[in-house]
Amino acid sequence: MFKKAIYLISFVLVVVLTGNVPAATYEWDNGGNSALWNVPENWDPDGVPEAGDTARVYLEDANCVIDASVAAECSTFYIGTGAKGPCYVDVIGGSLMLDGNLRIGEAGTSTGIFTLNGGTVNSSGGRLWVGINGSGTLIVNDGEMNIYDKIEIGKNANGVGTMYMNGGTVNFDGNGNSTDLEIGKYGTGTLYMNGGVINVEDNIKLGQETGSGTIYLYGGTINANNLRSAAQTLGTAFIDITEGMLTLPGDYRSGVNEYINKGWIVAYDGLGIVEVSYTTEPNQTTVTASNLPPEQAQNPSPRHLATADRTADGPILNWEPGIYAISHDVYFGTDPNAVREANNATDADNIALWAEFKGNQNSTSYDPGLLELGQTYYWRIDEVNEAEPNSPWKGSVWEFTIADYIVVDNFESYNDIAFGEEGSNLVPKQAYCDFFSGPRGADFFGAAGFRQPRMA
Repeated sequence: MFKKAIYLISFVLVVVLTGNVPAATYEWDNGGNSALWNVPENWDPDGVPEAGDTARVYLEDANCVIDASVAAECSTFYIGTGAKGPCYVDVIGGSLMLDGNLRIGEAGTSTGIFTLNGGTVNSSGGRLWVGINGSGTLIVNDGEMNIYDKIEIGKNANGVGTMYMNGGTVNFDGNGNSTDLEIGKYGTGTLYMNGGVINVEDNIKLGQETGSGTIYLYGGTINANNLRSAAQTLGTAFIDITEGMLTLPGDYRSGVNEYINKGWIVAYDGLGIVEVSYTTEPNQTTVTASNLPPEQAQNPSPRHLATADRTADGPILNWEPGIYAISHDVYFGTDPNAVREANNATDADNIALWAEFKGNQNSTSYDPGLLELGQTYYWRIDEVNEAEPNSPWKGSVWEFTIADYIVVDNFESYNDIAFGEEGSNLVPKQAYCDFFSGPRGADFFGAAGFRQPRMA
């Protein structure tokens, strides 16, 4: 009886001690005879990380592989080496189970690349971070990734995060926990969506604070709960849709249209049409894109959303005509809504009722005159052919901003040789006056110690 009691106490003691074994930290040293996760010699200390352990892949040019033979486990997984070069983790089959965070590009000098080509990645209680303070890249070609918490791409000010979604499925479903797709919170984040499906339980947040968040929706589908409201978007937000699709569960047309009106959602790099539709069955807002129909004006210059230089001669607005166009109604102004809504109606004295209507013309260029530095302008071209019953074909609203400086072309080639004399190349009067009579000219000559020329 006494021996049995000793054995029982010993067994309980072993169980208690085993349950209190502290979690370990394993760092990849590539010491094994293959790149597989489950080779003990690849880790320091020798052994394979288990549930609750921390795993780190920091070795330069390391390539940790999880294939169909591997069922990898750990708590938090760090990927990203120092300034000398990147390190890689490739999941080509099998599984990776985490109960903590997946952190790609942790430190300021780190570069980490995680690729999912097959198999599954499951997080039961952590976030996915891509580009926290360093450079992080996530590539999903196939397989399935399930993240319990949110994803942050380009988290902190120096973080640069990039995600390429080419196939497979990524789910951010925290069962009520905050599960957002945050791109460019304080840093720079970019999602290139070419295929596959991303399911977001909560919101898409682009440029949430001071960062820059961009989605190129070139293919595949993003299903999200909503877009973060424009009023709460403090950084830079941009979505370019071509062949992809964004769906939101409910009637969110007003919020989507606000993004469109701000130029935050465009189609085909601004040359196409963003299409927003709502259905009751299912209760869903769908956002897609289409190319401009051939009847509409095409290929604007300056390009949509571009920053254009102001010079003495421009910029001059140019476009390519629609296939049936004989003439063109030109609309131009600083209010995007007015440019969008304007028409060519006139009063009894044949005066345009809309100031934005600049007239009908045969040429495919328009000179708006001298434009204001730093100002954003909007323009639209309606294609006209009185012989066609569908004329006019209303154009898209294009946008450009004049840079907050002036460009004087080939400034060094100008001289003060009198007009008419051999070798004379005087500054064009308009550019000359604009530059030298303003505060920029005064600052230039005052700082450089030059005598400011007298205005003609």
